[in-house]
Amino acid sequence: SPLSYAEEAEGYLVEGRVGLAKESYEAAIKANPQEISNYLNLAKLQLYGGEFEAARVNAENALLLDNTRPQAFSLLAWSKGYLGEYLEAEADIRSALDLDPNNAFAHAIYANILARRVANNLGEIDTTERAIEQSQLAITLDPQLLEARWARGYVLEITGNYEEAIEQLQLAIELNDSIADLHMALGRNYFTVEEYDQAVFEFTKAYSLNPS
Repeated sequence: SPLSYAEEAEGYLVEGRVGLAKESYEAAIKANPQEISNYLNLAKLQLYGGEFEAARVNAENALLLDNTRPQAFSLLAWSKGYLGEYLEAEADIRSALDLDPNNAFAHAIYANILARRVANNLGEIDTTERAIEQSQLAITLDPQLLEARWARGYVLEITGNYEEAIEQLQLAIELNDSIADLHMALGRNYFTVEEYDQAVFEFTKAYSLNPS
């Protein structure tokens, strides 16, 4: 049944077997294309794994079924942010926040998108300040949210606060140590503060999780 595939995926995630979890969610979608949660869960895993275009498609599919889901708009915005479509991404994240102004996940993704704009020299005068505010708000709303810690770490990194960024990224990894990009981010910050052994360890961990 579709539910059994979803339960199987959750079991794989507990074991850290992300690839098998994605396959199970794909099977659940084939078994029941009307169940929105499977599209959302799969899109998030694809974002964790760097499959940004695939994540975008699944977020869009979820919105076709129900355009009142803040999570779907947030995942779509996150994928567009990674793909460099910043203005569209901001429009989508504002849609998410219109639906749920206190959605910590949406605020975290907003911070991530704004930080990416700054990192790519595409920000405006207030973009950095907005990124800082959004990242702080996400943590205030949900200090146990992985994406909140991840976004805060990235904002601290782009503003040159590398030691604090390391602390936030370590907290994010404690919540899920199977995301290659998190280990890459932590490795970058260790490298910047010249803790090279730690940087090599994190880059090696990232490679083991995602050789591509």
